[in-house]
Amino acid sequence: MIAFIFTRFLKLSLIFLFVGFVFFGWYKLLGGFRVDKIESPLQKKEIEKPSDEVQEVLKQKFHYIDKGCQAYVFESEDQNYVLKIVRFSRYKVPFWMHFIKWTKKGAQKRNRRESLKNRLLNMSLSSYQLTFKKIKDLTYVEYVHLFETNIFSNRLILKDFFQREYSLDPNKVAFILQKKALPLEKYLLQCKKENDMGKTKKILESFFTTTRSLLNRKILNKDYNCIKNTGIIDGKIIYMDVGSFVKNKNLENTERYNHFLRYSSKYFRKWGNKNYPEMLPYFEEIYQSNLKKAL
Repeated sequence: MIAFIFTRFLKLSLIFLFVGFVFFGWYKLLGGFRVDKIESPLQKKEIEKPSDEVQEVLKQKFHYIDKGCQAYVFESEDQNYVLKIVRFSRYKVPFWMHFIKWTKKGAQKRNRRESLKNRLLNMSLSSYQLTFKKIKDLTYVEYVHLFETNIFSNRLILKDFFQREYSLDPNKVAFILQKKALPLEKYLLQCKKENDMGKTKKILESFFTTTRSLLNRKILNKDYNCIKNTGIIDGKIIYMDVGSFVKNKNLENTERYNHFLRYSSKYFRKWGNKNYPEMLPYFEEIYQSNLKKAL
């Protein structure tokens, strides 16, 4: 009897393990993307209409390529643009928290979590709007759509990892359209492989030019990972991740300006020390020269 029970238990365990493995694998392949995760009632508002060029770009089909902290990322068919669709599911309270709100402590915990989620959402949405209004030239963002409108007449077609198509009304979708950039890390590693210090120096100069331009506009990028979230278009460094920008009037102060210049370049220096130490002498030279300009 014991052997029989053990055998049944083992079989059931293996079945559950297999089902769990298949489900997890499927989830990873899809990147967790589902249409309900990008759905949320948007406030109705009249906003700047997109250019004809943007309208034409949005007629293309967009293929899923990645999931970021704040958005799902899709690539246009011509591979020149990325469409970032806000992950509203990230800003919702976990389902299990609905079951603890009936107790005082549970309700307090849920309210704190809800407040945090709302704050994070507002920060992200504010950053997207700030990007479009003030730093389009530093991000190559072509259009930002965060409100419900009646601007678009065509459907927005998305394709997931398995090439399944989703037809959405873009008037009810929160998205950011941005030109596609070559990731900075990939570019630098290629420069290292080719032993091309000339290209490396030019891109380091562009990094500090872009950083200085951002700070001079009294805007701070709170995303410290400049290697992962910056890219290159036409030989120029641009910000690929646009969800962490905030206004900061303290940047008028030279000491604060230099503090944030150090903050903006800290991870770059750390990455270079590990992956491309040959570039560090010039990195430090141009870094020091930019500190002097800030004084």
